[in-house]
Amino acid sequence: LGWNVHFYNDPSFPEQLNSIAKRELPPILFSVGKQINPDDKLIGIVGSRHATEKGTQFTYNIAQSLVQSGIIIVSGMAEGIDSAAHKGTLDSSGHTVAIWGSSLDKVYPPSNKELAKKIEETGTIFSEYLPDTTPDRSHFPQRNRLIAGLADGIIVVEAGQKSGALITANLALEYQKELFAVPGLPTSKMSLGTNQLIKNG
Repeated sequence: LGWNVHFYNDPSFPEQLNSIAKRELPPILFSVGKQINPDDKLIGIVGSRHATEKGTQFTYNIAQSLVQSGIIIVSGMAEGIDSAAHKGTLDSSGHTVAIWGSSLDKVYPPSNKELAKKIEETGTIFSEYLPDTTPDRSHFPQRNRLIAGLADGIIVVEAGQKSGALITANLALEYQKELFAVPGLPTSKMSLGTNQLIKNG
């Protein structure tokens, strides 16, 4: 298949994931594209699949700004905030990392096939799933632990009260990573989760 294979005790296994408890580490990772180096600086950007236009634009802009400082952008390639983070990075000729909740031969969502192709060409895609594994609801919280583990910090742009992005935020705190939340209007459903993170300190 042309995939890179990383066992958890191999030198090629991303050192950044050592922040995750060993019992929660995937025993194997598959990847395509560039390798991640131990001294790379990575920031995860996550948020709602049903992002607002302002949230999407903010994400695109902040990804571009971070790239100018040599930061690698990590996200989950979902629709909305994730896709905007990847696109902002790619349009600035930066390095972006996508972590999937399916195997590398199952692009999800299918609408992001072109985005996946561009990330593979200039960035990195990781998955812990064996070939021919379709996306499943239970896979996405698992994927989120890898986003939180790989990144030095997590930015949550927009998130409802039950958003999966809040799972990533809580994992980032558990792994002792920096956590940033973008404030929004109190009346916006897409800002309930991020505003709560700020209220919690």
